[in-house]
Amino acid sequence: MTERNTQADRPIHIIGSNYEYTFSRGILAHTLIDIGVDYEQAYALTLKIQNMILDTYADHPINITERTYANCIEDAAQKYLSKDTSERVKLILEWQARGKPVIILLAGVEGNGGTSIAKNLADRFSISQLVSTKYLANILRKIIAPELAPELHSETYTAYEQLRPIDSVLSEDVLIGFIENARFVTTAVEAIVRRALNENISLIIRGEHILPRYISKDILSLPNILYSAVTISSRRVHLDRLIRSKSKEKKEELILNYNSIRKINDYIVDISHEMDLMVLDNKNGIDNSLHELTVEILKRIPKLLGSEEKSE
Repeated sequence: MTERNTQADRPIHIIGSNYEYTFSRGILAHTLIDIGVDYEQAYALTLKIQNMILDTYADHPINITERTYANCIEDAAQKYLSKDTSERVKLILEWQARGKPVIILLAGVEGNGGTSIAKNLADRFSISQLVSTKYLANILRKIIAPELAPELHSETYTAYEQLRPIDSVLSEDVLIGFIENARFVTTAVEAIVRRALNENISLIIRGEHILPRYISKDILSLPNILYSAVTISSRRVHLDRLIRSKSKEKKEELILNYNSIRKINDYIVDISHEMDLMVLDNKNGIDNSLHELTVEILKRIPKLLGSEEKSE
C-alpha cells in the first residue's frame, strides 16, 4: 500500500457552528458541478483538495473548521480553474457560509417549464424548500368556503365562470377571474416569504398564482428576492409542452381553454415588464434559462453580502 493510499484512509471531519460532517469527494464534486464546474474538472479538483488537506494536517482523524475547508476549496479553485469559475465558486461558498437566504419566485402558467427550472435551481444552489402555488391554493380551498370565494375553487383559466358582479378596469372576464383566483394565493406567498426571511430559510416558490402587484414593494426590492415571470413566447411550443404526458381528457380540457391560458400568460408577462421585473423566455430550453437565472442570482449575492455588512 502506497503512502498516499494510507493517507487517504484518514477521515476528514468538517466542524460547523452546531454540526459536523465528514468530507466526501462525491458530495463535493456534485456541489461543484451544480455551480457550473465541468464534470471532469470537478472530480479532479476534489482529489486535489483532499490531498491538500491530508498533506497539511497530521492528525488522525483530521478536524477542520468549515471556514478552513471553504478556504481550501477557494485556494484550489483559484489555482486550477479559470478566473470566472473560481470567482463564482468563491462567491457561492461565501454566501452559503453567511447563511443568508435567497428566495426565488417563478411566476408562470403550466407548461412553461417552471417546475423543471425550480428543481434544477434548487440542486444548483442547495435550496431544499420548494413550494408550488397549486399546493397553496389547495390548502386555501380547504380553509375558505366556496360561498366566500367561488373563483378560488376553480382553475385559474376557468375562474371567470364563477365571477359575481364586479367593477373593474379590466374588460376581460378571463383576467378578472384569474386575479380573483390568484390574489388569495399571492397573499399566502408573501406571508411565506416574510417568514422565510425572518428564519433565514432559502426557498423557491413557483406557479401561476404569483401576482407581483399584490406583493409589497419592500419585499420585491430586496436583493435576495428574485422574481421572474417564466414564459414561452412560441404558442406552438408552449401548447406542445403543456399537453405532453397528459391524459386524453386533460389534453382536451387544456386545448379547449388554451386561449384563456395564453391570456393569463401574457398578462403575467405584461405586468412583469410594467414593473421592470425579470421575464424569462424558456423557448430555447432549460439550460439557457438556468444560465440566465444563475447569472442574475450571482449578480445579487455581492449586494446581499454587502447589505449584511452594513447592518452589522
